[in-house]
Amino acid sequence: MGVFVHLWYIAADFQLFLVALLVIQLRLRTRVSIVAFASLSLACCSFSAWQMHDSRYTPVVMGVYTSITDYTKMLTGVYMLPTFHGACYFMGCIMALVLREFKPSNISRLSQAILWVVGMSCCLTTIFVRYDFNRGEHSTKEWVKITLAFWDRIIWATFLAALTFLCANGSGGAVQKFLAWGAFVPLSRLCFGIYLVHIPWYFVSSNVRKELMYWSVYNVVTVAFTAYIWSLLIACIIFFVCEAPTGRISKLLLVPKRLFSEHEESTVAKYSEECYNISKLASKPVDKNESIQAQLTRLPQVQ
Repeated sequence: MGVFVHLWYIAADFQLFLVALLVIQLRLRTRVSIVAFASLSLACCSFSAWQMHDSRYTPVVMGVYTSITDYTKMLTGVYMLPTFHGACYFMGCIMALVLREFKPSNISRLSQAILWVVGMSCCLTTIFVRYDFNRGEHSTKEWVKITLAFWDRIIWATFLAALTFLCANGSGGAVQKFLAWGAFVPLSRLCFGIYLVHIPWYFVSSNVRKELMYWSVYNVVTVAFTAYIWSLLIACIIFFVCEAPTGRISKLLLVPKRLFSEHEESTVAKYSEECYNISKLASKPVDKNESIQAQLTRLPQVQ
């Protein structure tokens, strides 16, 4: 399938992006757009469920396959299709519309608790429903496969939506603080480069090795850390040589100049207001019983 087979995800994501862009360009009302994205999610899940009918496909990608042919067919015939990931993608579009239209405000603790319970229940359900599949002891009944293929992505997307809403509302707690950790900022700039080069690194590493390798848990973890460090170093080079200059040039060419002028005007206006307040304070008779600090605190603060 090639060294860059993992780029299928970018292709699938771009196809879903084009569909979402078409819905947005129709300029429908917010509620109509939400219904449209929900309908697209259900259509994608229905197609995945239909693929399970009278086939050797499994509703999820398993960790153990008895046949490499079954694994390859499942990977290329189901998992790599945009429809398999459509529910999660369009649920993200729905959450973007919800957060834009209904500005998140402080919600009650009961509502927060309900969202946490629903979200974590969906998360754990999606994880543990794969237990038998990953052991290779899954059910072969068709109704089980069809039901799981339809609901799996919807349940997982519900968990992501609940977590997104809680974090946007400021109710994410320790999870929100961890996701907003400043150490993730440089990694976020390098993650695309790491994604691009990690599979080619595995190919090169496997082909230059002349001896057999015992595939123990320790060796798997060691290879994973080695791949991450090498991919991180190569991604840094790619970022400074290609991504950063290209991003800067595209920003200069595509960002309207009016945005820069508006930013400058707002900055000048803020400083002018601040100078006016200071001059007004200086011309006002000073109350000996009031300190300068107290007078300064009465001035309107310029943000």
